[in-house]
Amino acid sequence: LWDLESSACVGVMKNHLASISSMCFGRVKTQLFELVTGGRDQIVNVWDLQGKCSLVRSIPVFENVEGVMTVPTRHLRQQCKERSVFRGAFADWMRQEKELPAFIIFTVGNGGLIRAWNPLDGKSVASHASPHAAKGELRQIHCLDTAKGTKMVTIGEDLNFMMWSLPEFEVFSHIMGHNDEIVHVQLIPQITWPQEMDDEADAPAGGP
Repeated sequence: LWDLESSACVGVMKNHLASISSMCFGRVKTQLFELVTGGRDQIVNVWDLQGKCSLVRSIPVFENVEGVMTVPTRHLRQQCKERSVFRGAFADWMRQEKELPAFIIFTVGNGGLIRAWNPLDGKSVASHASPHAAKGELRQIHCLDTAKGTKMVTIGEDLNFMMWSLPEFEVFSHIMGHNDEIVHVQLIPQITWPQEMDDEADAPAGGP
């Protein structure tokens, strides 16, 4: 773990037994995050970033982890309570769990499943069979709505993108037809291209 201002190493976390394939942050509360890492040792680790970056919990997932993702639970819990139409193992758990964690961990790998994990006890709370081809193997998973956690995307070995809605835990859209090797996917929530900035600067006052 590196401090970008000082370029100093502030923490070394060594509890994985094989290469780390994915990592993300889970918000515990305002300005307080935990680090979640997944590896090909079939383990997901949750780390406390305060102090000495200690290990909070190790979760055995019994497959090579290719991607990990976290989603906040507050808004999803509210949706499940207000709308009883949301059904399924994930929505039922969100509605009934007494001690809800600040975030939920999702994992994907070579087992052909998208699975949700409770970071407080390390138990799987829901799973969904992969809709991807190529035996359902999955490469990456990312949250598309980091504030509310209602949308995510999976990328499979078939090089297709599947967009999911939560708490339904269902595919609502997809992008297919890509043949290039997908190394990484990054969400850019909002961007203004240089040409657009120039057009805005040249526009007359009061214009559209």
